[in-house]
Amino acid sequence: MRLLSLVLTLALTALAVGQEPVAPFGSLSGGGSGDPTRISVEGEPRIGNSSFALRLECAQPNSNAFLILSPRHDSVEFLGLEILPKLGSRAVVVGPIVTDDEGCAVAPLPIDPLDSLVGTRIVAQWLSAHPRTPSGFTATRALRLTVMPAEERVFVASELVFQLRDATDELDSVSIAPSDGVPGYQSVPLVVTSNGQAAILILNKRDFAVPELRWYDVGADAIVQLGSLDLDGTAAEVAVHPTTGEIYVVSGAIDLGPTTYTVRVFDGDTDSAAFMTELRSFTLAGSSYPVVRFTPSGDQLVVSSFLVLTVLDTAPGSPTPDALVIERPSGVTGLFAISPSEETLLLPRLFSNLIDEIDLETGETLSTTTLSNSFSVVASVQFASSGEAIVSRNPTSAVEVLDPDACDEGPTFTAIPTPTSFFSLAEPRVSPDADRVYSALLSSLRILDRTTGTITEIDLGLSDNPLTLRIL
Repeated sequence: MRLLSLVLTLALTALAVGQEPVAPFGSLSGGGSGDPTRISVEGEPRIGNSSFALRLECAQPNSNAFLILSPRHDSVEFLGLEILPKLGSRAVVVGPIVTDDEGCAVAPLPIDPLDSLVGTRIVAQWLSAHPRTPSGFTATRALRLTVMPAEERVFVASELVFQLRDATDELDSVSIAPSDGVPGYQSVPLVVTSNGQAAILILNKRDFAVPELRWYDVGADAIVQLGSLDLDGTAAEVAVHPTTGEIYVVSGAIDLGPTTYTVRVFDGDTDSAAFMTELRSFTLAGSSYPVVRFTPSGDQLVVSSFLVLTVLDTAPGSPTPDALVIERPSGVTGLFAISPSEETLLLPRLFSNLIDEIDLETGETLSTTTLSNSFSVVASVQFASSGEAIVSRNPTSAVEVLDPDACDEGPTFTAIPTPTSFFSLAEPRVSPDADRVYSALLSSLRILDRTTGTITEIDLGLSDNPLTLRIL
């Protein structure tokens, strides 16, 4: 039996839903004076991908490296290092693997073409020898890998249509047009469970009527509505807990002043009859339209509104979370990204080319990055599987990469040349292997190759604007 097949078999009791297919988390550890080591993927963790591999970079040349694989994550200290895969009978250690002259190593991990593996999770982390650390080793961050279906699937929600696609063709679509005669929606937040079986949408209406929560079966390349529910307030957002799979729905009134959000938590187990059954609820203070993001571990939920950020403790067993409120008088865009270390977040300023780095524990602004063009605003900022932050901007159509762990130079900020057609109304998305950036405008899906800067354009066949993109 091949190594990854063994680990995946052990992981079948640890199914996870609702997280990014390749999610970096944790901090670099080791205390060495050299460059930080880094972990990345080669290819995507899809069933049938015989060339999938995990890569180590920035290690010591011609030195021993070990790859730890486990179905679950943990945080234990070993030799002065933070070990993030859970050690025990279901963990596997690969190595030693000797790095090359540039300090790189690759561990091939082919994935069998078995549908039963879709949605299973593996936590991976490299350890490598380093002569200048107290323990003689250094450790990368970890990657949480979720095995995906063989074919890439793209989910698009517009003002009138919910569409499911593979890489090139439409598989199915359903109308989500309002029944009250008001044309379209102001936004359609959308999440997809990582096993690809269900999609959850929120329809935020243009006339600020009560938003509607809907959930669909999308597991057989077809879209079938399973249920719906009216929510409180006039706007809502949705997120999925990265480890429990629970669905968090945050709703409230759109108001530039203080308001109260209702947070409702639903069962996210798509294999259970209790799927989308409400488990608990609580309230929190905010202002205006909520945007929600979980930290990679799921221990905190960050809710962004017009003038404040609220950081909630959402670790399992915390039914009424404690909250840290960070006031932002300059305004919050909502398009923030939480760092893999979970210690900071990148927060673009409203109508600005500035991005602040915020301490998640204190709310303090640690640094500010100024983008090159003052006449553009940030369309999205996301941490990719490589640990880089991918920044997209409108109307300059620029895509830029902030790399905090670059091997040679330290933190870098570089631009990817793109044609003006990369402008996007929907928040652009990064592919699981971090090689591509997706955008959508009018009836076109645009896919940017980060290496070449070329764009592939696909006709979506829509008569209205795409508002939300998700890639699985």
